[in-house]
Amino acid sequence: MAVLEIEIGIDEQTRIQRDAEHAGVSVSEWARRRLFGTSPVTFTTDDGEVYEIPDLPEDLGRATAIASEQTLRKFWDTPEAEAAWRNI
Repeated sequence: MAVLEIEIGIDEQTRIQRDAEHAGVSVSEWARRRLFGTSPVTFTTDDGEVYEIPDLPEDLGRATAIASEQTLRKFWDTPEAEAAWRNI
C-alpha cells in the first residue's frame, strides 16, 4: 500500500475534516472516495437498520433497480405485462 502526502493549508484541512465528519467517515476514507469516485450505497430498512453495500452504483435509482431485479421480475415478466406493453 502507498501513502499519499499532500501539503494543505489550515483552512483546507479544517474543511476536509468537517466534510469527512459530515459523511461519517475518516479523513483517509473521505479522501479515497473523492480520489477514486467510490462510495458505498446505503439502504435503510423500515425498522431503521442500515446496510452498506460497497459494490452497487451510487445512483440510488439504478442501485435499487439492480437490487430489486429478481424480486420485481415476477411482476414484470408475466403474460399480462407483455400483453399490456404490446398495446401501448
